[in-house]
Amino acid sequence: MSFPAKHEDDQLDSFGALAENVQTLVEVLRSAEHVVVYTGAGISTAASIPDYRGPDGLYTRTTKGQAVKPCDLTAATPTLSHMVLVALLKAGRIQHIVSQNCDGLHRRSGVEREQISEIHGNMYIEVCKQCEPALEYERDFDVTAKTARHRHATERVCAACAARLHDTIVLPGETGRLAWPLNWSAALDHAQRASHIVVLGSSLKVLRHYKALWAMERVKTKRPKIIIVNHQATSKDKQALFRIDSSCDDVMTVVARQLGLDVAVYERSWDPLFRCAAEALKVTAAPGEPVPVGSAVDTEPPPEASAGQGNGVLQCTVHKNPPLSGSPSSSAPSNWYVRGARKRSRPAKLFGKRRRVSRPGRSSPPLP
Repeated sequence: MSFPAKHEDDQLDSFGALAENVQTLVEVLRSAEHVVVYTGAGISTAASIPDYRGPDGLYTRTTKGQAVKPCDLTAATPTLSHMVLVALLKAGRIQHIVSQNCDGLHRRSGVEREQISEIHGNMYIEVCKQCEPALEYERDFDVTAKTARHRHATERVCAACAARLHDTIVLPGETGRLAWPLNWSAALDHAQRASHIVVLGSSLKVLRHYKALWAMERVKTKRPKIIIVNHQATSKDKQALFRIDSSCDDVMTVVARQLGLDVAVYERSWDPLFRCAAEALKVTAAPGEPVPVGSAVDTEPPPEASAGQGNGVLQCTVHKNPPLSGSPSSSAPSNWYVRGARKRSRPAKLFGKRRRVSRPGRSSPPLP
């Protein structure tokens, strides 16, 4: 993607008083030792996907009793910000992405599986929990059509062992324990090594509770420096170097120009979501016969899963995931609840004496 040549001052004029902060962000990306990017719903609003807590966000509308506008997530395509992040990864300017989004746009933009931690799951991926190592099925349709909170089994079965497949979404009140695509081990590793954290399009209402992602066990002077790009105020504004009150696409356009990045233009032809449908091995089996691992899947497709299908066979890419070392680091903190109910104490009797019992919640300790 080629950007029109502009004088450096002209590029920053539109930001007014924020121009200095945008320039500082550019310098950080140019020289920082280890940068990790945390993304939220705000990075996908340019793809016509509503954010969560913005003026017209999902949470905002539901709390006001307003109807949520219908949105076809499968029709969305990666935004300019998604494509700039891919270029930053390839150029070595950032080292990892931690995303709260389940829309799959990061993976579709060209980010490799190992370069991202989708800590709330991916709507296009379902997994077999019975196989060792775990099998991950990357579909070209939304696998969550028939799933709900605490009920994540889909209508399909594993090609290797015939066990029910499950989606990977982590909903409010749930704990994410899957190794992939959540990839918590990489998220925690990069958080510990980070010199800077860049937040794009998130109010951090949820993410701030994952204390291990902010190196909270360190003294303040040794924690990663935080830069935030978000329209609304966030819960980390006081700890951040600064917050840029602008859209992600506007800021990332300036970043790409000034760093001279080679930003690719999104094309459906190389989108992994649709490429997997074209390249997947199409194998059918008679009832009762085992289906070879790596084949296209196995069961009757649901009516809404029409994209990329042929002859009643679901098409997908199957990944064999090696087990991650260390059970605590391969999942989200075990006592974390997305809704973050406040930590409260309740009286309890133990051998005739009253003691205080703390409920897990916002002040839960980080992972070891």
